[in-house]
Amino acid sequence: MYYKKLDIKDGDPAGESNLELLRLNYKWAELAARIDVLEKRGILESCETGLPTKNGQPQPLLTFSFMDYFETHDFSEYQFIEFGSGNSTLYFAKFCKKVCSFEQNFNWYNQLKTKLPNNVEYTYLNDYHPLPKVRHDPLNVTLVDFAGIRFRAVKQLIDEGETDLLILDNSDVSPNSTKLLLESGYKEITFWGGKLTEHYESCTSLFFKNVDVLPKRNFRKQLLTTRNVIGNLYDKP
Repeated sequence: MYYKKLDIKDGDPAGESNLELLRLNYKWAELAARIDVLEKRGILESCETGLPTKNGQPQPLLTFSFMDYFETHDFSEYQFIEFGSGNSTLYFAKFCKKVCSFEQNFNWYNQLKTKLPNNVEYTYLNDYHPLPKVRHDPLNVTLVDFAGIRFRAVKQLIDEGETDLLILDNSDVSPNSTKLLLESGYKEITFWGGKLTEHYESCTSLFFKNVDVLPKRNFRKQLLTTRNVIGNLYDKP
């Protein structure tokens, strides 16, 4: 362990066991609290494994703020479509009704296909241009996050007009794709922040035309990094 963790009792970080640490050096105490949050996000674990993982489970390489949004909303009735497979395939299969995943690397395709659950439809492609046709479900969410010319993929998805929700990763360095989506009538929600195994901040964007396709908030889901607040005086009905 790289730091001394604060002892939390009954949601109170300022217990007697922490007072001495706070008196000795409040800056290090504050840093310890921040690192504790990073540990819950899986950053330290991912540094050790070299792979994006949290509590031993595979994680997508998307920004923390987007992952917080995804995990606190209900995607259980959505068909998830992704171009480029990996940890994201295993992860999203747990939250979505069905995953349609397409992979261009034949060796990786053979390696991953034996690990996939039954709700994943996995297909090998020679090229992502043109994109394959996917059966349109009432609710679709498409992830564009592959090694290739993503602008062409985004343009095809727009031209086909069957994309309810589109996730564009690294939208901060994809201004042409972002501009094309906005000029085509899509609205954008930007999720800035860090990612597992990456040492810089970037942006994952969610695009949609109709607010009715956005998922509902799941109030039963609580993130590991969420404060344990009991009896908030400012939120009494």
